[in-house]
Amino acid sequence: MKKISVIIPVYNNQQTLVELYQKLVKVFAKIKQNYQIIFIDDGSKDQSYKRIKKICSKNNKVSCIKLSKNFGQRFALMAGLKYSTGDYLINIDADLQDPPELIEKIFNELRKNNHVVLAARRSSSENIFRKLSSLVQHRILNYLIKNYPKQGFTVFGVSKKLVQEIKDRGNNISLLQLEILNYGYNYKTIYYERDKRQIGKSQFNFSSRLNLAIEMITLTTSSILRFCLLLGFILLLASFSYIAFVIYTYFYIGTPFPGYSPIIIVSLFLGGLNIFVLGLLSEYVSLILRETRSYNKFNVQSILNKPK
Repeated sequence: MKKISVIIPVYNNQQTLVELYQKLVKVFAKIKQNYQIIFIDDGSKDQSYKRIKKICSKNNKVSCIKLSKNFGQRFALMAGLKYSTGDYLINIDADLQDPPELIEKIFNELRKNNHVVLAARRSSSENIFRKLSSLVQHRILNYLIKNYPKQGFTVFGVSKKLVQEIKDRGNNISLLQLEILNYGYNYKTIYYERDKRQIGKSQFNFSSRLNLAIEMITLTTSSILRFCLLLGFILLLASFSYIAFVIYTYFYIGTPFPGYSPIIIVSLFLGGLNIFVLGLLSEYVSLILRETRSYNKFNVQSILNKPK
């Protein structure tokens, strides 16, 4: 019998936790597999921790990792991965929009020797603005990252082998969803319908989505930095060409007014040179950041039913 670890980031989800737990237990009873449920309380302000504590007191297969403050969902996932002990690891959100029954489909694909299974939304009940912004984000990432799925994903399942490889990497990981694509394993994609939110409202507002999108792009590829460097170089060459043209018109054609030529020359040269140098410096800053991002990105305050 295989053991499945399910990690669930929690932030102000008091209304859905009991129902989510009950549905998860039913799923595991159906597939007849051992399980470990890890709730990660990411600095909730409501009664989420009390609800989880009550669940933990009734079932020693359920653990709770309480973080010292709100570090964000992506770092909560890393905390859950650190304490996972199963043969497979699956993540799911706590708001019930991603149905717990999805775990069975992911598990069925994982046990076919797939190291990575991604769950992509076939459709969503979100408003048109959120759908459009997600589409743009995923298309950009798909263009910049060759193996990123076109539909994007948030729910995934991975094998114990890959989990251990990620753990061996240490703390130098900021985005688990993209990290699992960096190890060269082929992935299987399954599709599901995302349910409409029935309880509460999303904590993931436009600002959070924008920040995540920017970080996803900048953390996973240096293409934009290379583009800035190339753009600066092209503009620098163009400025030299136009400088030569301005000098030619000054001596042979005449200029519109006195002082025009020096102003244009200085502006073009310094502007192109600045963009070129900034692009070059960005390359070095990017390299330094990649090498030094090894600090703890979350802090565990307490653990209930600590996994062995």
